[in-house]
Amino acid sequence: MAVRVMEVMLAIALIGTLCAGAKAQSSCTNVIISMSPCLNYITGNSSTPSSSCCTQLASAVKSQPQCLCEVVNGGASSLGVNVNQTQALALPGACNVQTPSIGRCNASSPTDSPSGTPNSPPTDSFCIAVIGLPDAVAIRCIARVPFYLHPKLEVVSRSWQAAVRSTELFKARQEVGSAEDLLCVCAFDPENLWQLYDPLRDLWITLPILPSKIRHLAHFGVVCSAGKLFVLGGGSDAVDPLTGDQDGSFATNEVWSYDPVLREWAARASMLVPRAMFACCALNGKIVVAGGFTSCQKSISQAEIYDPEKDVWIRIPDLHRTHNSACSGVVIGGKLHVLHRGLSTVQVLDSIGSGWTVEDYGWLQGPIAVVHDALYVMSHGLIVKQEGKTRKVVVSASEFRKRIGFAMTGLGDEMYVIGGVIGPDRWNWDIKPVSDVDILTVGGERPTWRQATPMTQCRGTIRGCAQLRI
Repeated sequence: MAVRVMEVMLAIALIGTLCAGAKAQSSCTNVIISMSPCLNYITGNSSTPSSSCCTQLASAVKSQPQCLCEVVNGGASSLGVNVNQTQALALPGACNVQTPSIGRCNASSPTDSPSGTPNSPPTDSFCIAVIGLPDAVAIRCIARVPFYLHPKLEVVSRSWQAAVRSTELFKARQEVGSAEDLLCVCAFDPENLWQLYDPLRDLWITLPILPSKIRHLAHFGVVCSAGKLFVLGGGSDAVDPLTGDQDGSFATNEVWSYDPVLREWAARASMLVPRAMFACCALNGKIVVAGGFTSCQKSISQAEIYDPEKDVWIRIPDLHRTHNSACSGVVIGGKLHVLHRGLSTVQVLDSIGSGWTVEDYGWLQGPIAVVHDALYVMSHGLIVKQEGKTRKVVVSASEFRKRIGFAMTGLGDEMYVIGGVIGPDRWNWDIKPVSDVDILTVGGERPTWRQATPMTQCRGTIRGCAQLRI
């Protein structure tokens, strides 16, 4: 535990000092690191400083008191660690340590340092603060920084940029337990744009435009596997504004992946069969697609599986039945379930070798989401939990009766309703695209709705939505 706290403080102090402008002398680095026992107090998580904190403060006052301003002014705040300046200024009194006018610290005034000497001027040339640390330790420090702040780390130096965009960092995040669960969302507007939602910080991150040549890509499959976002197949939903004609590309076999570490899209091996409106799920580290419609708008039963590591598609047993309707897929209990719109029967894939079985669970029709391996359906203004062939009403969702084209998905203990359009109805023919995000907490005894920050770029009908673990 002590090692972990030290690693966290090391990352905060070193990275925060550099990203804040590197105003402190490089000789202050060791002083800042030594103040790690004071972290709980100066962030407001503890009402009294520990004895080790006071010992380190007294030592800092004797050796380099001018470095205390860097701590007081919260150089780590740019990385999401908010230093409580009131607590920081009160630290000497709480420790009964005499300091040379620590209250004069002022980030905006370079002359107001405890020693009365000016701070060093900002510089565009940053040195790497992890000099002397083994590479394995340094990468573990960076791995604890939240994903949304990674772009800030890249401005430190080319070496830090290389570290932030390395596969080793992704592995280190898994090892130190700092992996994050995000939501990936694509809507009708803007065209082919994806955003990531960070639920812990309630903020949106915009990704580069998907480089597909297909305009307004729609009816595609989307899934996340091995820390990457995959967009598969689909076709164009673009309409000529003069003639009203469709773009003509109904189904494609193209596959794209987005790597959040490298922050770039890449073309992957194409599916064996072009398809749109099909079932697509991650299963045991692989990606399975089944059913849907092919280029000639003919329903198909073909299924195939993709290995992200080998970048190879292999044909697997076909679905037992094909229907002239769109289908979707969910994984429950480690099994892939393919649902066709308008049908109560479900085709289940237990394992690749055993093939598909047909079950009639009598599941309700409507938007679906899986939370903790349980299926939730929105039907007739209600959220209903399906357990096998039994149903249980969870909560009202009447406020969504007028909204269509939204996405419904699960993340952690919560269910998300994202985007869509309002209208038209018999009284109002206007169509209003929305970017709202509503969250239902289903893990507690009393399910409750709350609103999150709306999407900052995407709005309208949701094209695709998936959970990404980084």
